[in-house]
Amino acid sequence: MVTLLDLEFPMNRSLPPILESAEELKTLLSKSRSKRVSERVHALYLIQSSQVRTRQEISSLLGRHRRTVGNWLALYEQEGLSGLLTLRTRPNNPLSLDDQELGQLRERLSHPAGFGSYLEVRDWIAERFRKSLGYSTVHQLVRYRLRSKLKVPRKIHERKDEALSLRFKKNSPTS
Repeated sequence: MVTLLDLEFPMNRSLPPILESAEELKTLLSKSRSKRVSERVHALYLIQSSQVRTRQEISSLLGRHRRTVGNWLALYEQEGLSGLLTLRTRPNNPLSLDDQELGQLRERLSHPAGFGSYLEVRDWIAERFRKSLGYSTVHQLVRYRLRSKLKVPRKIHERKDEALSLRFKKNSPTS
């Protein structure tokens, strides 16, 4: 008797037939550069080479949850190898800041004073554009989207003598 729970979480479903040969999967596995893709191909390879008999065995060998492996196999059954190898990403969410705001932020980041922390950047955005962004969002924008780093000066000891430092630099041999 099949219950509703069995339909939602098919733990005891048989493994799908793999259409590709073990050699094809092995070469595809060696050529894949993405870890996410290689894990999926590895799961197919384990099935095709008869190293595993259940989804649970695949999940324990790959270190993934059995439902994740089940999703991969269901995707393979529905769309084939090309569907399995296509990594789905979230739809293009609108950016937190528009192009004009990003330009202003880029300009402000290029100033010598810059910002001391991402919290300062977040406060500046909130004050300037009336937008509340999370710390990680600000970090992603500044570090990866704008490819910028914060301008944080090196620490200087409070008792450093500037005159002595300049005299040392004048008298030291240039290398």
